[in-house]
Formats: sequence, C-alpha cells, structure tokens
Amino acid sequence: MAPAESGCCACTADRHEQLSAIIERERSRGGDAPDVESAVDSLLGPLYYRAIFSARPASPDWARRLVDTFLAAP
Repeated sequence: MAPAESGCCACTADRHEQLSAIIERERSRGGDAPDVESAVDSLLGPLYYRAIFSARPASPDWARRLVDTFLAAP
C-alpha cells in the first residue's frame, strides 16, 4: 500500500481540505481555478521539499513567485 493510501501523512488531508476550500471559493466567484491535485503538485510539493530537504528558507517572496507561476500556467 502506498504511503498516501495508508494515511501515514494525515497532515496532508488538512492541506487538501484547505486548498479545496480556496479553489471552490474562487470558482463560486466565477474564477477559473485549477484542480486540487494540480495545486498540491505545484505548490505543496515545493513547499514541503524546501521545508524538509533544503537549507534555504521558504520566504514570503519565494512563495508568492511559486503561486504566481502556478496561476500563470495554462
């Protein structure tokens, strides 16, 4: 069984719920929001990688650029 299926990372469920709420809020306003899995792969992956494996801090400016790049993607 894969780690995601076994529930060993329960904290990610909260992140999925938060992203889902943000995306649904944007869609309810008529926005063209991406799906949750794309947001997880493009945003949470780099954030967690930097937090766990990198000595470089995840600054607010870096996070903003990450989001801007994600939202600009087709």
